[in-house]
Amino acid sequence: MNLAVLLLKCKNEPRVTTLTRDRIHQLTTNVAGYLQDQSGGREALEFRVFDWFELPQTSDDWNALQFNAGATVVPLVEQGLGVDLSPYGHFVLVIDKADAHSAAWNTPGPLKYNHMAAQSLNPAILGHELGHMYGATHANLDTPTAALPFQEYGDQYCIMGHEGNKFTFEEEPLHAVGGPGMTASTLIGCGWLDLAQPHVTHDLRGALSLPPHQATVALTPLQGAPPTAYAGSPVVALADSLAGSQRLLVEYRARQGWDQGFPNGAPGRVLAHLTNGAKPGASTLLIGAMMAQAGAQMYLPQAAVTVKVAAYDAGSNAVTLAFSRLNPQLAHVFSGGDGVIYAVVDNGDLMWFRHDGRTDGSFRWTDNNPRKVGTGWNVKHVFSGGDGVIYAITPNNDLLWYRHEGRGDGSFRWADNAGRKVGVGWNMKHVFSGGDGILYAINDNNDLLWFRHDGRGDGSFRWTDNNPRKVGTGWNMKQVFASSEGVIYAINDADDLLWFRHDGRSDGSFRWADDKARKVGTGWNLEHVFSGGDGVIYGFNQDADLLWFKHEGRTDGSFRWAADKARKVGAGWGFSHVMYALTTTGDLLWYRHEGRSDGSFRWAFEDGKKVSTGWNYKRIFSGGNGVLYGVTDTGDLMWHRHEGRGVASLKWTDNKPRKVGVGWNMKHVFSGGDGVIYAINDANDLLWFRHDGRDDGSFQWADTKARKVGTGWDMKHVFSGGDGIIYAVNQTDDLLWFRHDGRHDGSFQWADTKARKVGTGWNMKQVFAGGGGVIYAINAANDLLWFRHEGRSDGSFRWADTKARKVGTGWNMKQTLSD
Repeated sequence: MNLAVLLLKCKNEPRVTTLTRDRIHQLTTNVAGYLQDQSGGREALEFRVFDWFELPQTSDDWNALQFNAGATVVPLVEQGLGVDLSPYGHFVLVIDKADAHSAAWNTPGPLKYNHMAAQSLNPAILGHELGHMYGATHANLDTPTAALPFQEYGDQYCIMGHEGNKFTFEEEPLHAVGGPGMTASTLIGCGWLDLAQPHVTHDLRGALSLPPHQATVALTPLQGAPPTAYAGSPVVALADSLAGSQRLLVEYRARQGWDQGFPNGAPGRVLAHLTNGAKPGASTLLIGAMMAQAGAQMYLPQAAVTVKVAAYDAGSNAVTLAFSRLNPQLAHVFSGGDGVIYAVVDNGDLMWFRHDGRTDGSFRWTDNNPRKVGTGWNVKHVFSGGDGVIYAITPNNDLLWYRHEGRGDGSFRWADNAGRKVGVGWNMKHVFSGGDGILYAINDNNDLLWFRHDGRGDGSFRWTDNNPRKVGTGWNMKQVFASSEGVIYAINDADDLLWFRHDGRSDGSFRWADDKARKVGTGWNLEHVFSGGDGVIYGFNQDADLLWFKHEGRTDGSFRWAADKARKVGAGWGFSHVMYALTTTGDLLWYRHEGRSDGSFRWAFEDGKKVSTGWNYKRIFSGGNGVLYGVTDTGDLMWHRHEGRGVASLKWTDNKPRKVGVGWNMKHVFSGGDGVIYAINDANDLLWFRHDGRDDGSFQWADTKARKVGTGWDMKHVFSGGDGIIYAVNQTDDLLWFRHDGRHDGSFQWADTKARKVGTGWNMKQVFAGGGGVIYAINAANDLLWFRHEGRSDGSFRWADTKARKVGTGWNMKQTLSD
């Protein structure tokens, strides 16, 4: 590019600097060298600095031109100095007057005239302004707690950051401020960095998108774009589809050359940016920075990725980075029809998938799965209403209506009135759609209720009269979901798959195809099951695999299936299970055992992270979905909710506990799920409570007093295994199994009149459940042991192994629990 630098003063206005033409030529020559380095030799700026010229305009006249002085000034300079400026496509108008500060390009239109205050002129600001000429945008900083989505110019590690804030240095022998270099995303925007060029990048897309979601790469310093004939080591790590439509870029910048102004304390910095990758004008947003020294690490919540400096090699000046993705843990999964599957992950993002192999059970998916189509879906229940309609139930039991206009292609398009409240008081055990606006719900009395939302098409608050209508009783099921044409499936406590057909579906009458359910499957011990339509059923096993089934007997309830066994159509679909440990000093630590399904020694990078302090409780226990309870020394029951549970962030509801009970001076207290809490008093009675305010921390309970549901519970350890199952270790170290069939209503109903012994030798310091039959124990040596009880559903003496697997050491904790 050809650049003319015009040195200007106003009529009757004294200059405020002593800058000479030669001095400004030196500064511009320095910037030309900077741009050549940053471009990897691709750009050789041609320029000429012209002598000082006094304009006929006064200072006020200049100010009136604002940032559009070029068309007025250039002809005057041509005439006054007798020069031809037609060969130049860009101009820097250096104005030397007292009230001129900083710099800016002409607006609007293509960048042609830059207005530069002489008293602000140095290589750092001139390099910034000429960066715009090549396509660079402002280097922004992610500020998630600020009122704005980002801080413009806030990236201190790029020349496109804010003057006086970015990490510049004084250049010798110029004695002028210059630097720093450009970030990878800025170099892309200038068209100088080509990520497809050989040897330049490490592509992490495959490694972080598939189990075990880890990768280790070595990076050498990014010092501008590598030249076209580059044959060295990679300078950038990249990953797509982890942060929505944005590309994640990670680079290492050494404290040398144009970056010698970086802070002391380490050889350089490792930086993480998000960009849209556009050329020219790629966006650049700094989302993480850490020192380039072994052991340093940063978590990038936008991509759910942890980056750790595994090593620094001073000889080669290279860093080895270990990447680990917190594989999004699922809070809810449901079908949107025609192969579309939605999942809500722990951070509240709504993800869209499409299974192209839905009809035949093949492992075929639409490219670029998953796609983020929503945020803030922190809800109790969420399910499809068909035709893009999605219903969600909030923690305060409001029913919300949404319509995803981008359902067919996974785009982020929603109806204008999405999120409209269409119902209140939806405090139900199970809620699901029967199609055509019909909704079913099961209440705490195990009644099946029928509703029809007449406003399903537009999200209006219109319902069929006499809602709800009771159309069934005794629906005490683990999981319930509907297919179509009135067909409803349910999984009971024995893991049988039951088929029902509600012939009164259209009008809410109490008419069914049979007087009782038809058993169409056995062994349905799955974490979550949902319908894919037309007889297709999806389910997740304990290994986080997505399984496909097709019930050929869907219309008549016969025991006919498309295949003898399930077909695996997906992997890595882990439902959220995290662990908390309470130290003797009151710190609450967060862990996630990535090897929970198979007992392997694999943990999330963030394990052991302190997520809260001051937990001076006698005991703590989980209420599920981030709800934690603590019992004080005075017997108060305190409620907390960890909103950052999925990604180990420090975010908590209200940042303080809420008191939800008094008089909880018990020998044992533990959760039974869905607000149910069990306690054993000094008389060894087993007491049942249900905290109806579990989701919002309110002081609401099913009864004003406890219900006694058992006697003789003199145990060393007691904990819930889910679905009414209770495990206990007695005084002789036997592991006992119970199933409380009256779990939902606090009735005195049990699967057996006595316990079933399912283990011996359980002489442990602590024992707790990990979900899905997994049991953790801490022995006297503070080893964390893993077990999986294959006989969890029926209380049989079947285990995944004959002995425990050690998955951790040094677990000397006051208390440990799984959520």
